[in-house]
Amino acid sequence: MSLHCHIFTLILLVLGLLQIKGFKLGKATDTKFDTTTEVFDDDSTDNPNKVEATTTSIVTFDGGIIFENGVLKRYTTTSATTEAITETTETTEKTIETTETTAVELATTEMVKEFDSRIVNTDVDTSFVFGTTGDAINFEKVVSQLTTEPIPTTENTHHEHQHDKHEYADHLNTSRTEVVVEHYHDHVHLVEFINILEKEFPKIVTKYKIGSSVEGRDILALKITSEAGKKERPLGIPMIKYVANMHGDESVGREMLVGLAEHLVKNYGVMERITKLINTTEIHLLPTMNPDGFERVTRGNFNGVDLNRGFPGQESLSIEREELFEDREKEVVSVMKWILDNPFVASINFHDGAVVANYPYDEKSLQPWKKTSLFRDHHNTDISKLKLTPDNEEFVRLASLYSANHRTMHNGNHSCEKFDRGITNGADWYEIKGGMQDFNYLYTNCMEITLELSCVKKPKAYMLQAEWENNREALVAYLETARGAVHGIVTDQEGNTVDKARIEVIGRAKDVLTTERGEYWRVLAPGKHKVRAVLGDLQSDEVELEINDDWTSEVGPKVDLQIKIPLARIVTTTTTTTTTITTTTTTEDPGPEGTNLYILPGVCLNLSLVGIRGCKERGG
Repeated sequence: MSLHCHIFTLILLVLGLLQIKGFKLGKATDTKFDTTTEVFDDDSTDNPNKVEATTTSIVTFDGGIIFENGVLKRYTTTSATTEAITETTETTEKTIETTETTAVELATTEMVKEFDSRIVNTDVDTSFVFGTTGDAINFEKVVSQLTTEPIPTTENTHHEHQHDKHEYADHLNTSRTEVVVEHYHDHVHLVEFINILEKEFPKIVTKYKIGSSVEGRDILALKITSEAGKKERPLGIPMIKYVANMHGDESVGREMLVGLAEHLVKNYGVMERITKLINTTEIHLLPTMNPDGFERVTRGNFNGVDLNRGFPGQESLSIEREELFEDREKEVVSVMKWILDNPFVASINFHDGAVVANYPYDEKSLQPWKKTSLFRDHHNTDISKLKLTPDNEEFVRLASLYSANHRTMHNGNHSCEKFDRGITNGADWYEIKGGMQDFNYLYTNCMEITLELSCVKKPKAYMLQAEWENNREALVAYLETARGAVHGIVTDQEGNTVDKARIEVIGRAKDVLTTERGEYWRVLAPGKHKVRAVLGDLQSDEVELEINDDWTSEVGPKVDLQIKIPLARIVTTTTTTTTTITTTTTTEDPGPEGTNLYILPGVCLNLSLVGIRGCKERGG
């Protein structure tokens, strides 16, 4: 009998013994990988960029048994996998011939305690080594082939559009690691995960609490930023937020944010794209807004209230801040204050039950200009436009960006419902009042879309990895939108920063306000735009800028504005067009239709060949 037959018989005996003892294979997967990594050895001056090869092969059994490269490495009485195995070996060369496979002996193995997930490298070596000179057998490979079906790889082999520019390449080194998302975190384990993440990456991760649920569970958020922004956000760095699990029984987004947090912090300083993102953006992740609902597997909170119907709408735009919080759910008030107190540029609210990117408005027939001066009438008597925001072009682009970078969403063809290009206007789909998406846009500068990630609201845990693969690229791509916004600082004549100055974009019917440090950000569609700052009866010069088609790949245009000249807006009208021109002392030839000159807010004179008179009423 050959050596291989003896080995195979031994394997079967081991499997039988494990089964007799009450152990079963929890989830044996092919995790044998070869990696090339740059290692900086402080003790060696001759070779500061030593290149070493790493091979890892792991198999886990319920009951806490872990085999690594066929060697028993851990035996406990629990099934939790709370250690990741990192190996460092001397440089090896592997030669594959037609009739045999040879592997070089491992030189050293180091066990390093990590936290509650298993990290694998995506540079998969699919060759099977039945025996080696260092280990009797690749135990995990045999068991995996005998007892399990192959799981999807982390390589994207079928969806190329939108990925080639941002695909994971040209990093700081070649050691890309990927997080495996394979189980749900209940509240206790979610808190533990957040605490460990902050402890393991204290320079770039900050845990903070925005409030608590009705049953007293903490609503925790993670801030991920560069070390320079650990204590205070650097001037001009934009903020972006992701909020998940607003409905307690919709759980995919919750685990996507857990995976995203780990993906970002573990690849910071490793992948150029992730490093650049974190260095230019302050990222906030709220894995669950409704922890009570998750524990109970209910849509609403402990009181049975749908939190996505509990936010103020257009009707409350003119009331004082503190009145906004009255008679609202505890979780809603916590999130409202978080949104109102921070200058978030963009946001996503994660849900399940469909596969689509939903953009505002969620409510039909909104006319916010009747309640606040930050909006102007933009519907031009077309009531069908009232369901669309003044920034509809930008919102369509934001929704399309996520859908196009998602592996399947852009197809728009899923079993639960079909959507063209995987996007929809919220009110076109179905109307809701009191939604968080509309609240963000009506009350702040933040542009939020709502994502539905899965037809099944809480799929089986083994399906989470496929969801992660579907969403990973889109999650990162959308985070890059905040830094791509036009931005700047607004100052007065003395050079002091100005709080609550209005940033007007010519042709847009909504303004944004500056922060107390004079900052502003504005997401704009590719093309040429004109912007100015206005405060009271003073304004800045009008500045023209251009947004490129690849606007998310780099930091957007910086346009600082100084408010120093009297406000005077001249609108020149003709029979076919309307042109807006900003000036301080002169006007264009009024022509036969005349020119409206706004001397002060509410004071307007019409200049024409027939003389001076009050302004004419304009359509729209």
